[in-house]
Amino acid sequence: MRPIDTVRRFFARDEEADSPARTPRDYLTGAQYETINVMTSCSNERAEVIQVLICSLSETHRNQRINFWLFHTSINDEKLSEFDRYCRSLPNVDFFEVRVGDKHLPHFEEMKRIGGKPDSERFLWFVAHEYLPQDLDRVVYLDALDTAVVDDLTAFYQADFDGKYLLVCRELNKWTNEPQLYVEPAREFFDRTQDKETVVRISQGIFNSGSIVINLNKFRAESLSLTHYCEVAQWAKDTVGAGFGDQGLWSLTHGSNFKLMDDRYNYRFFSYGPKSEVSNPSVIHFAGFAKKPFHLFFTPKQTKDLIEHIAKAGKGPIMMGNFHRLDSHYFAHYEKWWDYCKKTPVFSRIISSAIDETNDKVIAPLWGANHGDVVLSPAGTGAAAKPKGKSLDNVVNPQGIRVYVDENDTRGQKLVAAGGHLNPETMRAWKLLILEKRWTHLLDVGANYGEMLVHTPLPIGAKVFAFEPNPTILRRLRRTIRESGLANINIIGSAMSDHEGVQTLYVDPKWSGTTRFSRDGDTPKNYKPVEVNTTTLGTVLSRIADRPQDISLLLKIDVEGHEVPVLKGLIPVLPSLADFECLIEVVHLPDGDLDFLIQHFALRGYNKAQKKLVPLSARNAKELREAMKAPEIYGQDAVLSRK
Repeated sequence: MRPIDTVRRFFARDEEADSPARTPRDYLTGAQYETINVMTSCSNERAEVIQVLICSLSETHRNQRINFWLFHTSINDEKLSEFDRYCRSLPNVDFFEVRVGDKHLPHFEEMKRIGGKPDSERFLWFVAHEYLPQDLDRVVYLDALDTAVVDDLTAFYQADFDGKYLLVCRELNKWTNEPQLYVEPAREFFDRTQDKETVVRISQGIFNSGSIVINLNKFRAESLSLTHYCEVAQWAKDTVGAGFGDQGLWSLTHGSNFKLMDDRYNYRFFSYGPKSEVSNPSVIHFAGFAKKPFHLFFTPKQTKDLIEHIAKAGKGPIMMGNFHRLDSHYFAHYEKWWDYCKKTPVFSRIISSAIDETNDKVIAPLWGANHGDVVLSPAGTGAAAKPKGKSLDNVVNPQGIRVYVDENDTRGQKLVAAGGHLNPETMRAWKLLILEKRWTHLLDVGANYGEMLVHTPLPIGAKVFAFEPNPTILRRLRRTIRESGLANINIIGSAMSDHEGVQTLYVDPKWSGTTRFSRDGDTPKNYKPVEVNTTTLGTVLSRIADRPQDISLLLKIDVEGHEVPVLKGLIPVLPSLADFECLIEVVHLPDGDLDFLIQHFALRGYNKAQKKLVPLSARNAKELREAMKAPEIYGQDAVLSRK
């Protein structure tokens, strides 16, 4: 039985009475090793990413129960409630919040200050024995944001302590190739040897605390006060000027009072070459030169091309700034982390920023627009190479996908020069919509060269349809999608309207983006007339699903003033859809069309400063234009939802 509380707060200490931690009535006791107890600690910032660690534990221990203990000082109730809901959705995880009491906070802040670290939560495991139930003799501690469990932890969890405080894995740093250091507490060692260099080494940690097992009974029996830790911290600072984190301060205080375990239980892959990897890691740890996993997301095409680039360049890892790097064997671990992340609620909130950072920090400096070849930018520029002056028929976009264009189309050439997409704010709004909900169907009406389809990962499991009637553009679009490997995209060479039939499409030979139907009977000059088939959204939806109730529809419409006729074909089935959102270009729409949108839909705009979609309030076209002109709103596009 699980606790009925929305957020479990069974372990907040009563500092006035200094009472022992209370135990929830359904706490799992008895057959202790059928249950694995895992703890982590984190500040409020990015705490939601812990969901990925929880998912990895659940996936790798399907036949065991996980008691997951979250130690913190300030995580807000909203995030705690989400942890609780998420763990309730899993078959084998119980969530327990441990809010460390105020009595300890000044000591942890002092450790943070002296050690020169950005947070104090990393030290909270020092008092795990004070807060966890007395019948627990051990707990696994895992770093909150940069570890994932990929294989069974049982052997690590159950190993004999041999009388030591901790089960640990070695630290990997500049002393990695030297023998493991076994030493008494640092002050005793220094009094005996006066060896400052070794004290500095101890202060960096002679084990890595990202994955450890804590001997709670030994901590209870021999526990030092936090005041003592602070005294050791100040001594180390005064003696050798050393900064430190939790593993350093613990090493300074306790020396080598730990039992060393196999590296597979704390696999920091950055220290291994592609040919010397650990074959069966249990915990992967994105430490050292490896950037935290929520910063980098690679498509399969990017992964393939970047691995090939690393091999061909022969210069070792790709550098991201002066410290972080990316080697060929890193990609599998990032992929595994994101495989877990996709199963969690936090995925939709972090994927967009990860894609943007990957493009900025990894792809842009490497991918040039010159025939899509991988080229390193000039030293120190951080910019992609510019295309040559001649017209080009393709460009490799930041996702590593080659987009084909018409050499005689000015829009196509601008797309090449821009590296594969022209409107970054439109793309950001589109990414937010893709990640906002679980879409079953995505329709791109007016797909042009397909840049909106191939620039960002599409909804997982969704059926995707692209409509592009311009025959010149259609050929390039088909080639782009065919070579991209995106098998779930269906390309249809019909135009979308409010009726089925045949209609004259006027193709602009110089700028494909203004190709359009006649407006009010006008005949655009210097445009090429082409007869195309037309269909309606209602007809298309009836053909791609048995019932509209089964469709959660994400729609993008960019058809140069023909947007409202397209939407009119949707109105009859709109109330029946399971869900609906639409990104639509509105900047050129006349007042009558804007009034139609206001009448039938709720509207949102993209706030450039806040980087999110915000409601737009308007009673008529004039008010909507004013709302779209606000400096913080991207005025070209709007998002439509059902009222």
